Amino acid sequence: MNLALAVLCAVGLFVIVTVTSPWMNQRTRRQPIPASADTEADVVAAVKARPSRYPYLRELQPPDFVYPEHTDSWAAFETAFTAQYRTPVDTTSEATARVAAGLDTDRFLADVHSALADNRSTAAYFSQVPTVGWEDAAADDTVMHAAGEVLATGTERRWFPGAAPVVPAAEASVHNPAKPALTRQPYPRWRTRRWIAAAGAAVAAFAAALTVHACGYTGLAGLAATVSLLVLLFTSVVIACVDLDTLLVDIPVWACGTAAAWLAAATAAALIGEPFNIALGVVSFVVVGGLFEGVNWVYTRVRGRHGQGFGDTLIIIGTVGVPVTLTGDPVLAYYTVMASLLSAVLAWVIKRVAGKVTARDPFAFGPWLAIGWIAGLIVWAVT
Repeated sequence: MNLALAVLCAVGLFVIVTVTSPWMNQRTRRQPIPASADTEADVVAAVKARPSRYPYLRELQPPDFVYPEHTDSWAAFETAFTAQYRTPVDTTSEATARVAAGLDTDRFLADVHSALADNRSTAAYFSQVPTVGWEDAAADDTVMHAAGEVLATGTERRWFPGAAPVVPAAEASVHNPAKPALTRQPYPRWRTRRWIAAAGAAVAAFAAALTVHACGYTGLAGLAATVSLLVLLFTSVVIACVDLDTLLVDIPVWACGTAAAWLAAATAAALIGEPFNIALGVVSFVVVGGLFEGVNWVYTRVRGRHGQGFGDTLIIIGTVGVPVTLTGDPVLAYYTVMASLLSAVLAWVIKRVAGKVTARDPFAFGPWLAIGWIAGLIVWAVT
């Protein structure tokens, strides 16, 4: 009977993951894309009003802008600038000030219009860009702040793209501000990943169902424990896929799935007369989460950048806390963390050998935290 139930859980989760894969792609597309669409219009207008500002803003690149009109305008600024300064210009503040003072602004604007001559849409937009309020040098601080926002969001898109490509939306235009300027395409091999995820979820569901029986859960308690693990499994699959695509944790799915898994796990523990297990689960994820945040704090102080996002800590609330609540054994938290770390390191090494990542490239650790608990649970059950 227990074996039949485990097979039923495996088949059921396989079907659910397979059928909901298109929905997972929708979750990927719903994740926020860093952009400063409103601010970038101010930057373009400010340079048009005072071209001498451009040398101070050369760190900005056309891909940092999201609307095609702004991207093309900034590319035209680059063309106009290099027409006057063909050799590389020193980026020190003194050299930049000399270049800005010596820039022929009339020629600069003429070259911009010339560069946009073959692009009627952007040329028409640029000719209508208002410059009122931007001519005064008193606006320089505002311009630098706006440029910093555009650079920050553009840099974030380049450094944290994920596996789902970010591309301009079909209707992207400053004339359609209600439409998103950028969108995410589905992961190119999402159909293949669907079957892999479904097969992995089925194996995990089979093992989880047997583990529930091994822990002595029967009747309503067994049903609650099984539901808890199956909900956590499905939530983990969705979070892993979305995180791989976007390097972001799907907060709504995480919140709903984690809350449901915790509720079912707490119910199961209460039904078998082990409410103390709930406290063990809470303490486990607090300790592990605190350890992760502490390591990240030290890393940030030493390297000057974060080693992980807070989303990883959020994942731990479910993947560490729920299994410990069901089993009543805090050692399972150790197995979960070690399985997650080892699988993440192995995945990174494989990608590194294949030349797909470098030592400085961001790496999605969240997916391995999301599914590492499954391996940890199996190891715990065997040992």
